[in-house]
Amino acid sequence: MLTSQVARMQRDLAQQYRRYAAMRTEVGLVMTEQCPVGCRHCLSPHTMEVPDLPTLEEHLTWMAKVARVDRVKSLSITGGEPFLYFRRLLELVDGCRTLGLRTMVITSAYWATSGEVAGDKLKQLAHAGLTGITVSTDEYHQEYVPLANVSRVLSAARECGLSPKVALTYLPRGRSVEQVRGDLRDRLGQRALDGVEIEAGGIVQLGRAYDLEFPGTRQAERTKLVCNALGPAIRPDGTVESCCRAPLPSTSPLILGNLNAEDFRPMYQRFLDHPIIPFIQTWGLLEMLERLLDEGLAIGLDGYRNAREEEICDLCRAILSEPAHVSFFAETFHDPEVRKRIGILAFVLYGDSALLEGPDG
Repeated sequence: MLTSQVARMQRDLAQQYRRYAAMRTEVGLVMTEQCPVGCRHCLSPHTMEVPDLPTLEEHLTWMAKVARVDRVKSLSITGGEPFLYFRRLLELVDGCRTLGLRTMVITSAYWATSGEVAGDKLKQLAHAGLTGITVSTDEYHQEYVPLANVSRVLSAARECGLSPKVALTYLPRGRSVEQVRGDLRDRLGQRALDGVEIEAGGIVQLGRAYDLEFPGTRQAERTKLVCNALGPAIRPDGTVESCCRAPLPSTSPLILGNLNAEDFRPMYQRFLDHPIIPFIQTWGLLEMLERLLDEGLAIGLDGYRNAREEEICDLCRAILSEPAHVSFFAETFHDPEVRKRIGILAFVLYGDSALLEGPDG
């Protein structure tokens, strides 16, 4: 039993490291917020009502700015549903290849209605330079998108030399991650999942997911509400945010800038030097809340002391919506002892020694 717990902890740490490392070499692109599926658990309230696709010139200009930052190696294209505008998706993948950026895409597979359709589209994308594809599927997607579509995409991806992944979501404190993964293996079959990485993440109460019923029981070990969904993501209006979940309020300190107004390089540096993100990624939002309460700065937020995993985004917004809270952590970040502490945590959790090397790196 102990051996399995240690192995699970090692897998979790390895996954955290990979995700953290990817967030520093990969930029997300929300190609569109539009989606023809509209799952009940979606972070976004959008479906098809608001056309928001930028012009091709805007997209390519943004990509060129991103490519000028040597440390950025790849672009993750998401939505909404990128396959809704397949021609644009092809043009972006081809443009990124020309610029020296790898590309991967995230999709619901709603469009893979036959093996021929799946094979044709992925052959075109592979020829344009796509390197990987992630299919989002779970009980909510499956209300609209059959698992047969997922199987077709995974099979076609392997045939085209693309790296296939599956992204699952689950209700916190509901069925375990291993149970959810096992159910997918049972229903798809191991052959369909050969060579396929399966990622899993908890559902948060954002967008349409506010209407979901979340289990009330708590886990024996309380989570710190550490967030790993922090990396540069470009929204359809050119805004660059250091959060890859839902759009942020315009006053959020996690907004890095807008590609229509400046180059990407200074925005990327703001992300690397950000004084708040390291706390969210190491202390976690609950410890940040406790520190604010100790300082008498979080009046009205004490109800969040028992915040559950699905409330992580609500708590993050509540903390970062107050300038006094932001200023407190920005100042605390420059305390040598605090910086050392979060530096050690960042190294243990993610293998990142940057904060231990001093302010000048």
